[in-house]
Amino acid sequence: MKNKLAGCINIFPCFSKYWWKNKIHKTDEFILFIKTKEELIDEIIEKIKKLHKYELPVIDIIDVEKTNEGVQEWLDEVTK
Repeated sequence: MKNKLAGCINIFPCFSKYWWKNKIHKTDEFILFIKTKEELIDEIIEKIKKLHKYELPVIDIIDVEKTNEGVQEWLDEVTK
């Protein structure tokens, strides 16, 4: 947020089970919803990869087709 890459970040704690290196792992994790502009996505992905402790963090991009009036203007105002 301090780097002005996101207008808002929602953080949801969750419990995950996943395969990694031929083993099933169980761990507490967090799901982040990061509200940003399309042109900042690559920079955010690189930042997450650099800071994340996992060798391969899963980063999924959800393309928003429509949002309420004023959101894009707000994101333009609060992000770089």
